[in-house]
Amino acid sequence: MSETTRVPFVDAGVRYLVAPDDLIPEGMRSSAITYARVIDELTATPVSLPITVTPAGTAFDAPGTRGAVNPRAVDGGVVGLVGTPSRALPALAATGYDVGVSARAPGYVPRRVTQTIGPIAMFPASFTPLDLGDLELHREPVMLFGRTLVRTAGAIDKLDTATIRISGIWRSAPTLTVSPPPAPATIVAMDPPLYAARAVATSVRRRALTPDIPNEKRLTRAAVAGATEVFLSDRKALVAGDLLGIDESDPSRTEWVRVQTIVGSTNIAEPAVATLEFALARGHSAGARAHPTTVGGALATQALSLDAIAGDTTLLLGSLVGLTPFTVEVDDGVIVPEYHVLSLYETVSDLDGQWRLPPLSRVVQVTLTGTHAMFTIPIRTVSVEYPRREQRIDLTFS
Repeated sequence: MSETTRVPFVDAGVRYLVAPDDLIPEGMRSSAITYARVIDELTATPVSLPITVTPAGTAFDAPGTRGAVNPRAVDGGVVGLVGTPSRALPALAATGYDVGVSARAPGYVPRRVTQTIGPIAMFPASFTPLDLGDLELHREPVMLFGRTLVRTAGAIDKLDTATIRISGIWRSAPTLTVSPPPAPATIVAMDPPLYAARAVATSVRRRALTPDIPNEKRLTRAAVAGATEVFLSDRKALVAGDLLGIDESDPSRTEWVRVQTIVGSTNIAEPAVATLEFALARGHSAGARAHPTTVGGALATQALSLDAIAGDTTLLLGSLVGLTPFTVEVDDGVIVPEYHVLSLYETVSDLDGQWRLPPLSRVVQVTLTGTHAMFTIPIRTVSVEYPRREQRIDLTFS
């Protein structure tokens, strides 16, 4: 106890001398390391609990650093990572770390966001948690389906060959005081869902994808959704940077992903392991067919009018001119392009009058327009009933 550290105080007439402990440096205290507020992109209100949070970013790839943080989620949609910064980010004084969170809530597409924190020259004496800001979650899609009917003089019967399409959209719900007209329905569906986040102005290009049938391969092991490696029967005509199509004969499982690296025996006819640029969106069984795939020239191009995230099935574009149901390339010029089947929100009812649109998200309300060679129907306004997976809408023509 020195003269400089002793602090006198008087209690009930008794004088005491105390020597408080030195202040713990900010970087050595348990505190938030990064935090965000999770909100619904359509309502801008906080997402309700439960919210599952996991560490994200290369800073937490190692088990030691990952174990140094604890995920947290509280009321108000606030999520983050708590820990001792000097344990989780030991070299922060001289090094920047990629840190962030992955957030998952019922009825929403999971969202992963990371940013760089540091270097902080005065660390560990000084530390400020990384604020990731508002983290918008996108709703899981809803499938609109139903039946087209026709009202005649004495009955209501099924109606086939009626065209049903989304003709207008609202991104926010009309209110009693604000009721804007619908925006043009410049939306398209992606299958499989988007692999990576894409910013406004990302190009969506129609391109033909041609499989190399003579060099067909088989998966020697099953690949689960989320896997980044596939085990192939051979590596003939397949090198890093090529596009690999998997399960192209099954529309419900088809996907195309570029090969990042491929390794195997010196004999290209023997089995090989390909590492993919993106994690698979779907599972594929052992024996599934796979082909090196040639990408054709651009046939038409439009651009995103709104940011998209990994897992999105609905994209908002500036225009639909030149786009038809086809295979497309999604390319922002920053990360590797990805390839999908594009569908329009338009369909024709079958012989029983049944119709179904592609999975729909990112809008709160739509107008449905029905056309037929002989009958008419008024435009129908429909609120999308999240978080339902399917929403039935029967349409009666007259």
